[in-house]
Amino acid sequence: YEIKLPYKFEKINIVAEANNPNAKISGDGRRYLNEGNNEYEVVVTATDGTTTTYKIIIIRENANDDVTLKNLIVEGYVLSPKFDKKVYEYTLNVDKDINEITINAEANLKGIGTHALATGENNIYVIVTAENGSEGKYKITINKNKGSSLLESLEIIDYDLDSEFNKDKFTYYVKINSN
Repeated sequence: YEIKLPYKFEKINIVAEANNPNAKISGDGRRYLNEGNNEYEVVVTATDGTTTTYKIIIIRENANDDVTLKNLIVEGYVLSPKFDKKVYEYTLNVDKDINEITINAEANLKGIGTHALATGENNIYVIVTAENGSEGKYKITINKNKGSSLLESLEIIDYDLDSEFNKDKFTYYVKINSN
């Protein structure tokens, strides 16, 4: 007999029942499975000493080693570059008034959900864990604009600045009359 089981099955219980209640059975009971082929024998011994052996082959699939995502979404935004499961780094720019973002993805992973954003560069990692324990890491760099505390213009009515206004210059002189 042969049966194929997914990786998630770690153990089985072999239960056998003989046609003759006086026959003895060996080889039944709980068995732990390794990846790949697992061979077990159940032996039925009749009262006259003759035996019949049943061979059971259980094939446990190998652990999945896929550490890629099916999809990666930052709600309300478009990642750069466009999502591709083989690309592990993305960038996103948001305005200064955005304080958090929500990340959604499909796979067995850590890092999805809502993340608070600080001004400047925010690195968020989405970690995919395969059945076999290996990990893949997707990085999203979110640049939150710092905003500006600079002036667009500066003017003093009825007076002239000593030089033309420049938003990166912070000191100006003005000549005023004594009256």
